[in-house]
Amino acid sequence: MSIFCRKAEEREQRDLLILSIAREILHEQGVAALSMQAVADRTRYSKGTIYQHYASKEDLVARLMIECGRQLQALLGKAAAYDGSTRCRVALGSAAFLINASRNASIVSLVPTVKSAAFMQKVSAEHATLITQLDQKMLQMITGIFDADPDLKRCSALQAAFGWWAMMWGLQEAIGKGWNLQELGIDNPLEYFNTSLQVYLDGLEIKPDLPWQDWRYVLGNAVKILEE
Repeated sequence: MSIFCRKAEEREQRDLLILSIAREILHEQGVAALSMQAVADRTRYSKGTIYQHYASKEDLVARLMIECGRQLQALLGKAAAYDGSTRCRVALGSAAFLINASRNASIVSLVPTVKSAAFMQKVSAEHATLITQLDQKMLQMITGIFDADPDLKRCSALQAAFGWWAMMWGLQEAIGKGWNLQELGIDNPLEYFNTSLQVYLDGLEIKPDLPWQDWRYVLGNAVKILEE
């Protein structure tokens, strides 16, 4: 192995460790406790070495967000490719969001913060571009699901996808931030969301499922379907 290959491998391993430590800090103490010094303290590297990988704390968080987004993109890709009705594939897309959020709760909870202009100003151009590209790709996937439905006539596929996207982020934010929905009489937010989603699809005149293409079935088996 050449010295250049060895250095590249060492840098990659160091980067993986930095990301792992950053995830641990976010999970254990939240974003307020995350800093370049905090990451350095849990490794054998200096703070200066951490800065060789990331220009700022915000840039480090952005990289974690990108990794999280790539996982979501992979799940959405399987939802979009599922051989079933539009309702089934939209339901699977919703499940993909929730599965990813449960696996990356400490990172997903930071999405509103990361999307702010003040935060993005401290993120490298490379990472800012990757975040935008991921968002565009995922919205395109959902738009493609609606676009493939011959019954969608009341709005464009992009408008339909945006409506679903807004509902999805609202649910994810409420659950992820631990809102006390029971005070509002909502004892089962997922069931409320599923009912609202079907009403939304009814409004778009998307045909109901056939008996062998039931959206409730795919929701109950979402993890298995999306990870096959």
